Amino acid sequence: MFRNIISKTTTTILKNHHCCSRSTTRYCSTTTTTTNTTNTLQKNNNNNTIDEISLNDEIIIHKQLIETIETFKDQSIQSFYKRLHDILIPITSTQRIETFKRVINDRTDRFVVVCEDLGNPGNIAAVVRSCDAMGIQHMHIVEKRIRFDSFGAISKGSEKWVTIHRHADTLECVQNLRDNGYKIWSSDLSLGAFPFDKLVFQPNQNIIPPQLDPFYNHLKNQNNQNNQNNQNQNNIFDNIYKEYSKDKDNVILNNEKIAIVFGNEHNGVSDEMKSLSDRRIFLPMSGLVESFNVSVSVGMLLAYLKIQGVLAGNLTALEKDRLFALWCMKSTPNHHLLFQRNGIQQDDYVTMFLNNNNVKNASGPNPLASPPKSTKINTYVR
Repeated sequence: MFRNIISKTTTTILKNHHCCSRSTTRYCSTTTTTTNTTNTLQKNNNNNTIDEISLNDEIIIHKQLIETIETFKDQSIQSFYKRLHDILIPITSTQRIETFKRVINDRTDRFVVVCEDLGNPGNIAAVVRSCDAMGIQHMHIVEKRIRFDSFGAISKGSEKWVTIHRHADTLECVQNLRDNGYKIWSSDLSLGAFPFDKLVFQPNQNIIPPQLDPFYNHLKNQNNQNNQNNQNQNNIFDNIYKEYSKDKDNVILNNEKIAIVFGNEHNGVSDEMKSLSDRRIFLPMSGLVESFNVSVSVGMLLAYLKIQGVLAGNLTALEKDRLFALWCMKSTPNHHLLFQRNGIQQDDYVTMFLNNNNVKNASGPNPLASPPKSTKINTYVR
């Protein structure tokens, strides 16, 4: 869909930079300046420097080209989403529109949940349901043995509103997450794991959890004594976390994106996943039982993050527009017929909603397709 757009954009950029193509595929951004510089350098017989200048010009223009194409592409995609909105909104109830917008505004991708090789479909369904309830938009599933095509009644349909990313193996999942800026945390009970309730997270917004009240009051009093009442409130919050995090490994700043991994009900997180993890964590227990049910662990962990104020919505405008269009489509039976009447064919939009075309660049099935019939799986429950 965007092949012609990218081609035209490329031509425009090259013209604007007065670029010329050579046999070495090098481009000169400023013809006069480059020529003069080259003549001077040739007199000095400094051919290496000439090559460096030409290469630098090529690199600069290449970066500008990529940035412009990406910006233009995002703007074009967002305009297309808006066009879908204009078609879908008139046939969607006002209440549903308001609900979608409110929920999407509270969605976050700062944290994602990963389920590695779970064996019980009920647990997967319960995890999806918890993610939806707590505002987690992206969930990754590593399916080494069993593929879950149906989530059943336990999920209450929440899989329609959570973006599910499926991976065939652990390494593929980790590479995908790292490519998108996430650190990997594995839930693990073995020696060396860090107690999750001792971690302090800097919220996305200016919310101070109870653990940091003393630091907040101390800095506030210092500012008052120094007549710094007009200091930017954001600086106060930043200083709190900088002060508290000195010589400590339990403070997580709000620029960190984290993927939290939960393992198989019987064997836990795999050794491969542990070896690839940046941190291992566990939920402290006071009873005789050795572990929580995996879906309970997810719910408790997300509730703890919610209390600390770190699950506040943070999606970009482009991501919000995509989700709103997708959710309206899922709520509209035979929406493809409606689009056809407005000159939009299925091939024009379906690929834009596949997970591998999403901002997360992950693999996955067609989110608009009807789910296949459920398959009964005899497995253990823990």
